Amino acid sequence: MDSFVIRAIAKELAETLKGGRIYKIHQPYPTELILKIRLKGVSKNLIISANPEWPRVHIIKDIPENPFSPPGFCMLLRKLIQGGFIISIDQDGLERIISISVGLKDKRYELILEIIGKQSNIILIDKNRTILGSIRSIPSDKNRLLIGEKYQSPPFKKEDPLLCEESEFQKRLKSQLPEGELWKDIVKHYRGISPLIAKEIEYRAKKSKSGDSLEKKLWKASKKVLNLFTEEKFSPAIFMNKKQDKIFLSSIPLLQFKTWKKIEYDSISEAAEKYYQDSMLKLNLLKLKEGLLKNIKRAITKEKKIGEICVREIKKYKDWEVFKFYGTLILAGLSLIKKGMDRITLKNYYSQKQELIEIPLDSSLNPQANAEKYFKKYKKAQRGIKILKERLNPIKERIKSLEETMKSVTDAQDLKVLEKIYEELKRNKIVKEKERKREKRTKKAFPYRRYCSKDGWSIFVGKNAKGNDYITTVIGKEDDLWLHAHGTSGSHVIIKNKKRGEEIPHSILKKGAELAAYHSKARGSSKVPVAYTLVKHVKKMKGKKTGTVSLSSYKTILVSPKPSDMNKLKEIY
Repeated sequence: MDSFVIRAIAKELAETLKGGRIYKIHQPYPTELILKIRLKGVSKNLIISANPEWPRVHIIKDIPENPFSPPGFCMLLRKLIQGGFIISIDQDGLERIISISVGLKDKRYELILEIIGKQSNIILIDKNRTILGSIRSIPSDKNRLLIGEKYQSPPFKKEDPLLCEESEFQKRLKSQLPEGELWKDIVKHYRGISPLIAKEIEYRAKKSKSGDSLEKKLWKASKKVLNLFTEEKFSPAIFMNKKQDKIFLSSIPLLQFKTWKKIEYDSISEAAEKYYQDSMLKLNLLKLKEGLLKNIKRAITKEKKIGEICVREIKKYKDWEVFKFYGTLILAGLSLIKKGMDRITLKNYYSQKQELIEIPLDSSLNPQANAEKYFKKYKKAQRGIKILKERLNPIKERIKSLEETMKSVTDAQDLKVLEKIYEELKRNKIVKEKERKREKRTKKAFPYRRYCSKDGWSIFVGKNAKGNDYITTVIGKEDDLWLHAHGTSGSHVIIKNKKRGEEIPHSILKKGAELAAYHSKARGSSKVPVAYTLVKHVKKMKGKKTGTVSLSSYKTILVSPKPSDMNKLKEIY
């Protein structure tokens, strides 16, 4: 996404989503968010992605599957901005930065998307511009995006073309670059102008029929293109060449592609969704192709090596045919051979010249035994050649089949075709599927346990001080119920409220209290008092140990520390 596309999207989102309520937040992938926004009688799905290869923001129709376990950043957003209303959506000048302002009661937050390639990120800040969290931890941005520090935009190293004077512009473009690469100078000196837009400026300048110098033409062309940005005269479209191996998304007309196929859209979000679906599909197709070809080539190489070994062995066994000849000569010259001899020179009675042939002997064997030994070697060679030839033919067939499959993979343009080939190769053990121990990793990753009742109530139990702090400050929202064994140390427990203002059933309260009692030092007691209150009455104590809180008001319930009917609660992680 270049600055022109981002401006068109920011304009469209501001017009479409302003005043909408964020009623659900999902994080289907590590660097991607889905905000479900409710407007008057309509719901919209906003994707915000900091994927290093595909950073973007736009409205989508097709929603990816939501993971069962929400990541930490998603939980933070649910706690702070879910239920809030969108106040504004803005772009920072020509920069590839979009900020979404969200209001919730008397609080205000900003969700900032930095669309800067591999460094793309999503950052949440409060009204004082204090950083509350980010979806990615990028080493180069570690000092700039520290939680608790003031948010600062990425450093701007280039000039703003909107503030540039004509004389300065022309002076900068007097470069030594070869003809046809002037766009590189524009990209080098001015921010917010992508190579695609810079090439458009150069194309328009060179096609101009005015008698001005090239520098003057470039200036005029750049002003025309930049005016489309400032005046927000957008016409969303996708451009693709005849081979369809090159595709571009644009919010302005691209005269450089007048011979290309152009698909126009009423909405930039609609164009963006189609563009990224096709682009990612092609990338997935390419990656799957590369992976399959790599495995097939490896399988062919392996088969060829086995074949080469078979050929070498056959050649070796063919050389053993001389042993039959040695055995026959030994039997013909038995009278000349004595036990204990290690070699004998005999005439070749089967040749007209009757040349002398030296035959090695086993001194521990008699002449007949030496002859038999050579005959056995000859017979072994015959059997070996037969077996190896039987092995060699299937090897040749497998290589032929693999080469045909490789051609099918190379020619395939459909992901479904490649997936069928993948399944076939997997069945033949040419492609190995990596084992994933997701559940084990997941259990280690969370500092808390999560239980779910049959009727859908979620109960979180901290495993340690860090877990207690996390579920109280991040997972717990104002109307959720907080519990803790009274007068002793133990786990914090949060019962998530299904709906704001809804009363939590006494049976669920009791189970949460039993869990709090069980995960405390009072576990050995017959009855344990458990304090419970709404999360809004729980305050984190500054300067105290992690997990230490104070309560402005609470009630107590007396329960047994051994949870009853635990089969009615399912531990998820």
